[in-house]
Amino acid sequence: MGRPQAALRVFAGVCEDLPIVSRSPLRDRLRTLFGSAFGFDRLAYFAIDHPRGTILAFVLLTLLAAPGLLRLQLRTDGHALVPAGDPAVRFDAEVRRHFGLRDPIVVVLQTPRPNGIFNPDTLRRVRDLTAALEKLGGVPPGGVTSLATEKRDRVYPGTLNFRPFLDEIPKTPQEMEMFRGDLEAIGILHGTLVSKDQSAIAILVGAPNVLDRSGAPGGVNAAAADRVSLCRRIVEVSRKFSAPGNEIRVVGAPMAESLLGTHILQDLMILLPLSMAIICFMLWLGCRRMAGVWQGMFQLAAAQTFTFGLMGWLGVPVYLTTAVLPIILTTLALADEIHLFWRYQQLLGPEPSEADRRHPETVRVLLSQMSRPNVLSTLTTIIGFLSFLSTPLVAVSSFGIFAGAGLVFCLFWSQMVGPAILALLPPSALRRPVGTSAEPSERFRRFFAPLFRAPRRTLAALALLTLLTSLGIGRLQVQDSWIGGFAPGSPFRKDTAEVNRLFNGTHLLQVQLDLSGWHGTLGDVWEGVPGPLLDPRTLRAIGDFEAFLRQQPRVGGVLGPCSQVATVSFLKHARDPKRMSIPNTAAEVADLVHWFDEVRTVPRRREVIDDQRRRGVVTVFLKDPDYKQVDALMQAARRYTREHLAPLGVRIGFAGVIAV
Repeated sequence: MGRPQAALRVFAGVCEDLPIVSRSPLRDRLRTLFGSAFGFDRLAYFAIDHPRGTILAFVLLTLLAAPGLLRLQLRTDGHALVPAGDPAVRFDAEVRRHFGLRDPIVVVLQTPRPNGIFNPDTLRRVRDLTAALEKLGGVPPGGVTSLATEKRDRVYPGTLNFRPFLDEIPKTPQEMEMFRGDLEAIGILHGTLVSKDQSAIAILVGAPNVLDRSGAPGGVNAAAADRVSLCRRIVEVSRKFSAPGNEIRVVGAPMAESLLGTHILQDLMILLPLSMAIICFMLWLGCRRMAGVWQGMFQLAAAQTFTFGLMGWLGVPVYLTTAVLPIILTTLALADEIHLFWRYQQLLGPEPSEADRRHPETVRVLLSQMSRPNVLSTLTTIIGFLSFLSTPLVAVSSFGIFAGAGLVFCLFWSQMVGPAILALLPPSALRRPVGTSAEPSERFRRFFAPLFRAPRRTLAALALLTLLTSLGIGRLQVQDSWIGGFAPGSPFRKDTAEVNRLFNGTHLLQVQLDLSGWHGTLGDVWEGVPGPLLDPRTLRAIGDFEAFLRQQPRVGGVLGPCSQVATVSFLKHARDPKRMSIPNTAAEVADLVHWFDEVRTVPRRREVIDDQRRRGVVTVFLKDPDYKQVDALMQAARRYTREHLAPLGVRIGFAGVIAV
């Protein structure tokens, strides 16, 4: 520890040469502050004089923090990583509330049979699984969408009530052929509820919106926990419907968020004991005494309990960022303990000596030598972590706060509990065994000796190596994809890739159309509330916008007001291909919107066109994009809007997880 002390002396000397510091009061304060290691040496001396009381006080503090562990919650959703007050987050929450949008958990039933989904067994499983998912707690009425809930353009005999696709499972070849024809007639279902090769059917379950409960008991943390719990129950229920010839896959952004947090905790259950085992081994290798090993392990257990217990008491959830704190605390917490124990063994020497008879006083000598470098090195680390407070991201600032809090606890522990334990233990339990040396091995010294003999060449080589490796900074990429957090060979990654191949895509970007600035005129409207989204010219312009988005990279499909209304027109007019379009009058469009309500229900229509007919949503299906690709798509959409939609009084905004 000679070098740190020398560096401190140089620093103090430089400070004294500064005009403002050379004045007596400030200079004396600096000398006192650095000389006493910010008062930690006095705390250490107190702990040496009162070892049992000191240890008991820290044990009580740890026990008081421990119940907070039971209050901990896990938050791995995307909204946990962004500022709650950010305009993009507020806009996303408002769009979700206005249109009743939810992030879908996608349950896919896939069959390898030659006739694909067109067999009674697969269709019956889809109907029964839909019914089972609708009964799950946390799923609101109408929160499940599948062929069992969607209606086709056939009515029950003698009524005007449209029949769901799976109200009756086709039993004969003729009934199955009719079912196939009805399904193939509705193009918007292909790539969304039915795979493009007709080998799989999707069931969409709306996950609870995290920000919906910001004012409710438990708030967003409870809502996030609800999503994780719902994902787990959906997987459990879905597995019961898996069988040879009918494979179940559960994917989607909420599933990725839930599984990623679960996998991180599972990895920690392996990594944390492994890191502790390695540290235990290194502690024993360094001091050759189990007393040193147990002392380090006690500090680790107390630090972890205090840090995460404090998070629980304060109601701060475990984010993806703070989930790695156990590893960081494990690796950083013991540095001071190792220095203290190793230096104390040097003071004791290999054989019983005067230091044994002056045992507690020897501990005081140890702290007089070690407090200042240990305290200053730990404080600089704490300041480094607290620098994360400058970010508006709650998950990142929480990481900095509690990493710093954990290290503050470790600092007080090493400066008080560590010396107290040393004062209580007899020297015989601390001295290195005869035949072992506390000095670095000769082999280690020989290995690095050439580097020290030619310092200029060593520094030049290190500078060149640093320069060469710095060229890789330009190749760095930000990994913001939830799917990218999973190993390429993991089951969830494979399931997502397969679902993306079969369907339009599992990532959704919602483009809100705001026509509040529209100044056109409408003719007579027979059905519902008049509004600009009933204007044929405006709807056709939106249809061109939908077609433009379909041509963009990574886009698997696009559904919006134009495509939905055109499909209703096609079905209403006996599947006449010429009527797969927007009619020429507002009254006819209003009639189609009324049919939309009758056939697909009002909540489904509200996901596309609101009740005032002034706002709509275009849903863009994406296949595992990164933030650069999403940004490029959003920029292209904005440019198109300025050129083609803005003159009509149409503005756009973006919502959805990937937009946030």
